[in-house]
Amino acid sequence: MTEEERQVLEFVRRFHQVCLEEQDMEQVGQMISDDIEWTGAGRYNRVNGRENILNAFEADQNGKKYDYQILSADYAVSLLAGHIYSFSGSCYVRGKREVLEDGERVVRATGICRFEDGVGSMMRLHHSLPNRAWESDLQRMTQEDVRVLRSLVGLQSKELEEKNSNLDALIQNIPGGVICCRDDEDLELIFYSDGFLKMFGYTRDEMETVLENKFSRMIVPEDLQSTRLDVIRQMKNGNTKEIEYRVICKDGSYLVIQDNGQLVMRDGQPVFYCILIDITERRKADEELKMSLERCQIILNQATDIIFEWDIKSDTLTCSPNWIKKFGYQAIRDHISEEVLRRGNLHNDDKKIFVQMQKEVLLGSPYGENEIRIATKDGRFIWCRVRYTLQTDQDKRPARAIGLIADIDKEKREKERLLELAEQDSLTGLYNRGAVQTLIQRYVVKALPSDRCALMILDVDNFKKVNDIYGHLSGDAMLRDIADMLRRLFPENAVLARVGGDEFAVLLYHVRTLGEVEENADGILKNFRSILRQQKDIISCSIGISIAPENGDNFASIYKNADAAL
Repeated sequence: MTEEERQVLEFVRRFHQVCLEEQDMEQVGQMISDDIEWTGAGRYNRVNGRENILNAFEADQNGKKYDYQILSADYAVSLLAGHIYSFSGSCYVRGKREVLEDGERVVRATGICRFEDGVGSMMRLHHSLPNRAWESDLQRMTQEDVRVLRSLVGLQSKELEEKNSNLDALIQNIPGGVICCRDDEDLELIFYSDGFLKMFGYTRDEMETVLENKFSRMIVPEDLQSTRLDVIRQMKNGNTKEIEYRVICKDGSYLVIQDNGQLVMRDGQPVFYCILIDITERRKADEELKMSLERCQIILNQATDIIFEWDIKSDTLTCSPNWIKKFGYQAIRDHISEEVLRRGNLHNDDKKIFVQMQKEVLLGSPYGENEIRIATKDGRFIWCRVRYTLQTDQDKRPARAIGLIADIDKEKREKERLLELAEQDSLTGLYNRGAVQTLIQRYVVKALPSDRCALMILDVDNFKKVNDIYGHLSGDAMLRDIADMLRRLFPENAVLARVGGDEFAVLLYHVRTLGEVEENADGILKNFRSILRQQKDIISCSIGISIAPENGDNFASIYKNADAAL
């Protein structure tokens, strides 16, 4: 006898105890099905349905018709189909009221009940008493009960067969494998689908003979203990589990399995019903993705360039970690369009470039490159080259700008230094003739008619005598003194140059009157005399002045006229 059959016997005994001894109408209602058929000992004592049963039961109680004490009971049960059981037997009762004529009687009982997951429910019930006057009725009702029983069993068997067929079709089509195993050390398999066998490459005969249906033998030993602990932890919070572990296949390879299961009671024993899904490829993909992300992170950490991503829709910026290494503070993340301009991280002269670059991105420019200066934590500004590539969404609208920020500060300053050297006179540190030519040409091309400039050319007369009498070192010293004097006189708004051996030039911007220029020339002569006072009989200074645009609209004409005036 199985454990469930023993539980069914106990359910039948308890049912008769509730009905005959305790007469507890509420418990009776809980132990019968909605469509129960209950036949008693008399010809007309047949009642269908829970509500009618309870009404009849209540009427018998109010009429004080029955009141029994069960002296002994004996029943037998047998499985019909699924969780449907038939039972038959009798209980020996003694009446506790005077309305019982014979005092003690035997109550025969036959019926059908459903018993599943520890809960029973009466579906058909027939009670009869051994009374000769009722023998014909008993015989008729017994035959009728047999017919009803056969009909019910046939119906239940057909219904159960259909359900099993549907369930089997569902199980066989579930991706992966389906198993039912005991909750024990061996994880003994009670059931496994064809998909389970196909997944791991075994036959049913091999499962039974080689592995003895012990699922624990298939799990990679290193994973078995951790799997058990994980299940115990999850069972504390409910009766379901979701775990991952490796299972060894017949060919020696292994698969990574995701196990989704639920713990239920079967024949009085706890078992797991589980769906096993092969996630080996997904795990490999996850590992590859993890490795790829780690490689990217290593590259980001070692690269000197800063990688950034501007999410246009959310207006947020994400930068690689070496931003902090480079600038010493956290990059602005939110409201980039406003915050970059509001804070002092960008050089004032480069804010227009930044705004223009933003506009180009929003207008859909696929690529861009600019040079801007970004502040460090200590207030220095570093020249950086910003390159970006635009990403669009499915509607071809700008979505993200991804790019690099490269430190070009040394390169930029070296270039400026070389440019400065190319434009400078090595002796005096003033601009040379080529630089003055470029600056004049650039100014007159862009200048409005009202924007006047003046070019003064200074010549040290008889300078050769200084070199001849005092030597070239003294001559070089005098030229440097003249350069220093010009710097003192024109600290701003002027370009100072040495355009020949002993010739200098002063370019003045935004000149209003010729008289203003003549005053500047007089100032040069006065200061020149203080430098030349020891050699006043040897050398002197001459100045020629040319005004643009009156005396020319390009460098050649302006310089020629100033030289002529000289």
